[in-house]
Amino acid sequence: MPPVYETKDGTPITFKVYEKDPNDNVVAPWVLHKIEAYVGGQLAGYLKISYIPHTVFDKEIPTVWDYKYKLSGWSADGRNRFDDPQPLTVTEAYRMATRYTAMYLYNEYDKGITPSEKEQAAFLKKLEKQYLPDFQKFEAFHVDKPMVDYIRVQDDFKRQGVATALYKYGARWLAKTKQLPLYASGLQQPEAKAAWDKMKTTPRMRIPIQEEPHPHEPDKVRTRIDYRKMASNVACRFLAG
Repeated sequence: MPPVYETKDGTPITFKVYEKDPNDNVVAPWVLHKIEAYVGGQLAGYLKISYIPHTVFDKEIPTVWDYKYKLSGWSADGRNRFDDPQPLTVTEAYRMATRYTAMYLYNEYDKGITPSEKEQAAFLKKLEKQYLPDFQKFEAFHVDKPMVDYIRVQDDFKRQGVATALYKYGARWLAKTKQLPLYASGLQQPEAKAAWDKMKTTPRMRIPIQEEPHPHEPDKVRTRIDYRKMASNVACRFLAG
C-alpha cells in the first residue's frame, strides 16, 4: 500500500518531481533535483536536493588534478571547467599544477624545456600527496550523498506538515529511483533543524532517520533519512507475488 501524504487537517499532498531543476543552471558534475508539493492544487512548497553521482565523478574527476580544476578553482590552459566533461590529460594537469606550485617549471615549458610525459606524470604523482586528503574528503562528503540544498514552504501552508512530507517523499523517491538516502543540510536554518529534530524524536512518524560518522570531522555525525531497505523489501514482495 503506497504511503499517504496529508496536511494536519487531512488534505492530500501531491508531488511533482524534476530530475533537473528547470530554474537553475547547475554546473557539472553536480545534479540538482527539485520536488514540488501541492495542496488543493496550489504550490505549497518545494525541496531541492544536490549531490554528485559516483558515475559522473569517476568519469569526469578521476584524479586530484581534475578535482583542483573543476571543483577548487584552478584554471587550465585553453580549458573551461564549466560543463567540461573531459578529464585533463597528463600535460594539461602538469601545466596547471606547475602554474600554481612551481612557476619556474611552467615558464621553462614555454621556453621549450619540456619534460617527457613520463616525467610529468612522476612530478604529479609526487605532488598529489599534498592535495589528496582534500580530494578524498570531498568525495566522501558529496559523492552519492544527496543533501538538502534548499527547502521552502509557502507562508499559507506553514506548520501543516508540508516540510515533513517533502523530506519523506524526497527520501522515498531517492531510495526507489537512485538507491540513495537523503542527508540533512550541513547549514540548517532553525526551522529546518527543528523539523529534523522532530522527525528524529517522534516515534509515531516512523521515519528511518539514521546517523553516521562525519567523513572528516570526528566529533560530528551526519543525519540521513534512509528508505532503501524498505524500498528493497517492497520490490522483493512485488517480485515474489
